[in-house]
Amino acid sequence: MKKQTLQKASRGILLPLCLALCLLLSACSLPTAEPPFDFYALERQDYENENGYSMQFPADWQLLSEDAESSTFISGDGSLSCTIGFELGGVEVYSLEEVGDMLLERLGDSLFSSWESEHPRLDSTTYRNRVLGLREDGEALSLDLNVYHVQEGVRYYMSFLCETKVYEAKLPLINAIMESFETTKRGDVLYEMMMQRREEQAQAEWEAAMEELEAEQAQDTETPEGKAPDSEQGQEEKE
Repeated sequence: MKKQTLQKASRGILLPLCLALCLLLSACSLPTAEPPFDFYALERQDYENENGYSMQFPADWQLLSEDAESSTFISGDGSLSCTIGFELGGVEVYSLEEVGDMLLERLGDSLFSSWESEHPRLDSTTYRNRVLGLREDGEALSLDLNVYHVQEGVRYYMSFLCETKVYEAKLPLINAIMESFETTKRGDVLYEMMMQRREEQAQAEWEAAMEELEAEQAQDTETPEGKAPDSEQGQEEKE
């Protein structure tokens, strides 16, 4: 009787132990999950632009181009690019969704031979949408477009471009770069900048028009007196 009781007790102890051992062995054979992406664990660089914003990129990203309206960065391995555009003094005729959709269509037509977009994600100040496009050589690319409506007449555009096959893997980095974006100038400062740039543009257009006028006048004075221009002279000889 005691022997049977001991056997039952042994089976009662061994069964949970065997199950635990099986679970342990199974866990050892399962692939380990990748740790969550931590942008702030990377070595980073700060970028601040005179157009009133700052953001962060990984340290190995390079600045490809920069002018008064836009800046473009590219990752160290060349697999992902980011372009930040700035619109100051835009006319508030269209809604944020309409502005985003028009920009999306313009970029899609200029970058791809064929493309389609997803449904935009909107709130009161931001627009985001993704384009899946094909180049003429058959390369499949994804464009992640974001529009920030900071205040009346002030918008920032941020677009990321990469191969579609790596887009999902790049998405945590894209989101982290976007989240690092901050405005650095007050609305009144941006308004003063807008007025100054309008004056500079008007001055540049006036100077260009004057140069063109002076060139035309100089060409007229180079014609010798008493000699008709070539076209008129040829007509007289023909007659």
